[in-house]
Amino acid sequence: MGRWKLLGVTFGLVLGVSASALSVGARREVAQQPKPGKVLPSHGATLLVELGLKDSETTGWEGEIRVSEGSVVALRAVGGGMETVEGAKWKARSQVAKKKQVVVNPVRLHATVDAPLTASVTIETSRGEFSFKLADLALGKATEFFDGQARVTRGPVSLPITDAPADEDFPATAVAPDGTVWLAFVSYQHGNPIRLPTDGSIPEDWSSLVTKGNGDQVKLMRFDGSRWSEPIDVTDAKLDVWRPAVAVDGGGRVWVVWSQNIEGNWEILARSYDPRAGEWSAVERVTTEQGADINVVAATSRSGTVWLAWMRWEGTDFAIRTQSLGGNRAARRTRNFGGSNEWSPSIATDSNGKVYIAFDTYTAGNYDVYLWVLDEKVSGPQGETIPIATSSRFEARPSVTVDRQDRVWVAYEDADPNWGKDFGSRWKGKSGVPFYVSRNVVVRCVSDGRLMQAPAVESERIDTD
Repeated sequence: MGRWKLLGVTFGLVLGVSASALSVGARREVAQQPKPGKVLPSHGATLLVELGLKDSETTGWEGEIRVSEGSVVALRAVGGGMETVEGAKWKARSQVAKKKQVVVNPVRLHATVDAPLTASVTIETSRGEFSFKLADLALGKATEFFDGQARVTRGPVSLPITDAPADEDFPATAVAPDGTVWLAFVSYQHGNPIRLPTDGSIPEDWSSLVTKGNGDQVKLMRFDGSRWSEPIDVTDAKLDVWRPAVAVDGGGRVWVVWSQNIEGNWEILARSYDPRAGEWSAVERVTTEQGADINVVAATSRSGTVWLAWMRWEGTDFAIRTQSLGGNRAARRTRNFGGSNEWSPSIATDSNGKVYIAFDTYTAGNYDVYLWVLDEKVSGPQGETIPIATSSRFEARPSVTVDRQDRVWVAYEDADPNWGKDFGSRWKGKSGVPFYVSRNVVVRCVSDGRLMQAPAVESERIDTD
């Protein structure tokens, strides 16, 4: 899994186990209120500062960032190794590879400043300094300095909100009726380091190759509009868990749901948190059958009921399953075309009690996107299934949301036909499309029973070299 520190960003949110592991929910816990964490600046910017763009050899860059008004509240340096940061000062180095052509990996500084747009920023380096006003940098556009040796891009305010030595993955958010944002994520604790002789000799003790003391833990954080809380534990540590989801029910309880490896079988588990009392419910095992239950997502319906959707292994293929949580629980329902896999569920609800689950399927021999529509007021095993994208192209990994007019918006990835099928310099048959060549994002809308496509928007290509 890719490991990254979580960032709090200013944006409009639209948004078994062993007996000891299950005992987390079984025991009565002391009331637990999240402790205050980091304050997110109400104004300012996060700057990407790139240094050494024209270096001809690996070069050290060090210096300090100053602002005329306000302060530098966070600084992270990424370079060719040996980076150090102390307050607003840093030391790092560019990396230059000389092959057929010179490839430069510049020093990259991520600096968050709490300052008005009228403030001036000075980048003082060991090779000189340059200054600019925040207001003079267009949002998202790079501006060059130092005759092209430096480049600065202004972005929205972002801030690392976790400081633990663990790796944090798979963030999921939900917004409560009072505007509070709840964030669930997985924290991975590394195990023992590998210890081998430094002289290159054959070790007498190989035991350090067996990782011990490592594992996952689900955690929860709160954002009140200005300050993040410190994380609180949802599960025990050192587990094997996957992709949590979070939702807030009509009573204000925060539900956290996740997949967990229970004796080799992946199951869906859930528990709720009462923010007023600071109390957790017992851990609830949502699924119990053999076969993987993974990639769970959650949303709250008009009635205040939390609905789940996830991928369920049916013995020969994956299907999409859904059910509600809490006291008002509906019968579990399954959407399976039969003989093919259904993947990547995404869930949203409208103001009329409808639940929408977007997913992709391989039923036609290529990836297509469908929308499953359920009514929480009507019991039944199925519901209407609307085709969103069913061409021969690659159409997959949808994301669904509902606007205030109850229009349903589905975004998905799009690529050429025969994506991922046989290809290569020695392949003589019909050639497929290689991985990672090109990808588009398509947005479609379902309104009053009509399927419409959003107009195309030109975007700049991202250079990933």
